[in-house]
Amino acid sequence: AMTVSLSCWHMDVLDFLKTQQFGGEEREKAMNLFLQLIFNDELMRRMKADEQIYLFDPYETKKKFEIFLSDYIGEEFTEKYNFLIEKTKTGEIELFTVIRAKDLFKEMLKTLIARGTPYVVFKDNINKVNTMKDGQGIIYSVNLCVESYSVFDTETSHTCNLLSLVLPYIEKDEIEEVTSDAMELLNLTIFLSEAPTKSSAKHNNEIAAVGLGAMGLADWAAKNQMSYETEAGRKKANALFERISYFAIKASSDIAKELGSFKRFKDSKWSDGDLLGRKISEIIERHDEELNGDLDWTWLSNKVIKDGMANGWLLAIAPNTTSSSAIGVSASILPTYAKAFVEETKCGNVMRMPLYIKEF
Repeated sequence: AMTVSLSCWHMDVLDFLKTQQFGGEEREKAMNLFLQLIFNDELMRRMKADEQIYLFDPYETKKKFEIFLSDYIGEEFTEKYNFLIEKTKTGEIELFTVIRAKDLFKEMLKTLIARGTPYVVFKDNINKVNTMKDGQGIIYSVNLCVESYSVFDTETSHTCNLLSLVLPYIEKDEIEEVTSDAMELLNLTIFLSEAPTKSSAKHNNEIAAVGLGAMGLADWAAKNQMSYETEAGRKKANALFERISYFAIKASSDIAKELGSFKRFKDSKWSDGDLLGRKISEIIERHDEELNGDLDWTWLSNKVIKDGMANGWLLAIAPNTTSSSAIGVSASILPTYAKAFVEETKCGNVMRMPLYIKEF
């Protein structure tokens, strides 16, 4: 599978979407690709305000003004973007298109309904939890299914090493042990496997990004007689993932204590005690004392500073529809919509009956 991403400010974005739409010139189609569309906050603000957006040719902006918009996020992106808009009014930029922001969004929805893609990437949002310090790289795009990301550049390519916990088969008192085992397996994947490209190997060597995910949340909820619609259900689900996050960080730090931290640890926010790209104060504010009172985030932050981290990135909730079907649990964190349903696969139709629904 191959995924190709394009930013919403790019002049070819409408043609990019049409490569997946039915009808039109067959030679302009690329039905086997998985598209990604990258949004910045400024573009979403314009969409919400029903304003126009300007689409630029990155070659022209780079050649004339040394501005490559993909290199910027947040307020800096907005500043550069508005600067380029002013240059269109003075005639200094010749290649650009102006469209209504909502028209672009409608075109994206048209493609999404027809093909299931593009995947949507909110670039500024994911960079808010970038685990690397400012000036040490930004997250440009994400992996195929948008669950895994980290910094990369022209010499490295983000590599996702993924594993999912099967939630309905894990009891609360087993979470620490199972999560620790999962982190060891993910690190063994990096150490023992051969990356497909040199840039991928370099990324594994420097960042060692892994993605511990989950599947079967709907089955776990039914097993515990919880509903998606209730505040109590959401609270318990949040507490579950807080525990998984805590013990994943602890396990990676334990591995680092024994084998050493990932190479760019000192360039990361981990070295300052920030966890998953967030300040410890923010994590403590979200901490569920009632359900997870035994978790000491301050202790964990100090442990990371002292012992280091084996991995630059840890968590990724993957869609895992295919693998969850093989195991016999519900996909990812998605809800179950029926007590029985037929799943269409390349091998034929398969009858599915979610676990624990009858008991619930």
